[in-house]
Amino acid sequence: MVAYTLVNRGNVALAPELEIRAEGRFGEVPGRGSRALPVELLPGQRVELTEPWPGAPVLDRVRVTVTVTAPGGARATGTASAWFVPWRAAGRPGLGLLALGGTTLAALFLVRGRRTRPRPPDGVAPGEAPEERGPSPAPEHELTGASR
Repeated sequence: MVAYTLVNRGNVALAPELEIRAEGRFGEVPGRGSRALPVELLPGQRVELTEPWPGAPVLDRVRVTVTVTAPGGARATGTASAWFVPWRAAGRPGLGLLALGGTTLAALFLVRGRRTRPRPPDGVAPGEAPEERGPSPAPEHELTGASR
């Protein structure tokens, strides 16, 4: 839908004609050709209208130009830009990618957690308990700093 407002600031009634053009990132977007509007604008009158846009793009950034002309040389142009994004279609793959990223992150944390576990000393088979050895005491002279 294209919504616009027409205002007659002159002192003569107008029978306007409308043309809608749209340019997107991928070229010209099909719009509406020039056609007479079913209204007569009296002096000082303001009318808000909408036009259906059957050829609206699905994914594009579009600059829409609305041009209104009336017999006698009256002419006005207005432009606006809009993004067209298929949020429903983009939402499903986005949620899937988010879930895939979360699963990958969880797997990385699990693998990293396994790597940080203490390893048994060399010469001990996995699952076999190492011999219970206490720390070997340091020689007396090393504790006191005395020479031998």
